[in-house]
Amino acid sequence: MGKRSYTPNAQQRILETARNVFAQKGFDGARVDEIAKEAGVPKSLIYYHFPSKEAILEELMNACLAQYQAILHEYFDDPVEAEPEVLLRHVQSGYLKFLEVNEDVIRIISMEALKKNSPAAKLTFKFVESLMRVEEQRLPKLRNLDAQQRMHRMVMEFFASFVPITIFFCFRDAWSEYFKTDQEMVTQDFLHVYDATYGAYRRQQDR
Repeated sequence: MGKRSYTPNAQQRILETARNVFAQKGFDGARVDEIAKEAGVPKSLIYYHFPSKEAILEELMNACLAQYQAILHEYFDDPVEAEPEVLLRHVQSGYLKFLEVNEDVIRIISMEALKKNSPAAKLTFKFVESLMRVEEQRLPKLRNLDAQQRMHRMVMEFFASFVPITIFFCFRDAWSEYFKTDQEMVTQDFLHVYDATYGAYRRQQDR
């Protein structure tokens, strides 16, 4: 294999390689030396772009967050987003697709966020903050929430929606394989339960 040249795409290649190495070895098990070798760049070039391994992970997370924010703006065009058919369409064609595209990063974030005092946990909270900002832009009545009401809605969105969907995605393949069941059927079952719990509660809150 010929030696790779250091093109302006080197930074992106480092990120893509790091994503794969993190997914295979875990963040703690990954080494910058290995990322450099797999990316075909000197270790010094990695540190030129990123001061630390943690900075690489943060950049991957921020890129993932940017894609999530784009999806929010796209899918909030529907005026009654909590109606069952609209809500489930958002989840299935929007958020689950987003998770599939960002599977490696989502798994890395999930693993890191579960560690005690992990900065990754705080980064995941940016997802719900982004959702709240978009909701408040599109739904004027939410702009009048006081601090306690806003926190209640953030708790609902994060712990009753974002976390369950993310965990479902992380376990869906293994569940289908272990129980020898169709993945699409599992997805539909989950969406039914999701709408009966989070969806029903949200519709009640939005009346």
